[in-house]
Amino acid sequence: MQTRYSTLIHRHVGRWPAAAVLLAFGVGSQAATVSFTGSYNGATDLSNHEINVAQFDGSLGALQSATFELHAVMDTSAFAINDGDFYMGWDKLIYTLSLVGDAPYASVAIAADGGAQRVMGSGPPGSVFNTSSRERIIGQPDFTRNGPSLTASDAFVELPLAAFIGNGNLSFFLTTQNEDEVSVAGYQTGGMPSPAPIGLRTFINAEVVVTYDYTPVPVPAAAWLLGSALGLLGVVRRRMGVC
Repeated sequence: MQTRYSTLIHRHVGRWPAAAVLLAFGVGSQAATVSFTGSYNGATDLSNHEINVAQFDGSLGALQSATFELHAVMDTSAFAINDGDFYMGWDKLIYTLSLVGDAPYASVAIAADGGAQRVMGSGPPGSVFNTSSRERIIGQPDFTRNGPSLTASDAFVELPLAAFIGNGNLSFFLTTQNEDEVSVAGYQTGGMPSPAPIGLRTFINAEVVVTYDYTPVPVPAAAWLLGSALGLLGVVRRRMGVC
């Protein structure tokens, strides 16, 4: 039995240096990516609302590129509870958004301006509403009307890369503004207020996605050699234990 042990040890130990060398030569650094997202969803009329996105952790490897995707959508709608017959005019007078990065990457920015428009009723925006220019609404107990929508989106590949490396955050600032004019007239039945209760809702969904492409830190060959040696010796030990 002792001779058999010796043969097993010689056979496995004699093989591991060659296997370890192959592993050492096979160690390479392949490209990798990691993405982070920051977002805001909520009401509008914001001034420099901060959206944060994580910087690249330099311990992961060497940063090769930083790609930013900026998206923003602003939607508006009107609603009313109606049990009779009413007339409504709606002007969207101001309708803007912007999403811009902090220095030194302020060039990463999107903006949109919807411009004034008459959403409900006839005539140019900003003109006086009257009986003939308002829109008549009949037989819609839960009246809703979607207004205009603003959309801005773009992607940026930024240099230099030093600003994107660290353990903190990158800051982006969202600014939105909207101004409406509404005119309502009419009557209600069943004791409801007259004219119909009316409300406006403007909602913004903004998102910043940053994708970092990097080369991972290579694992030193010595670590692979050590791991291979320990693993092979463990095989020998298990086999010896069986005998």
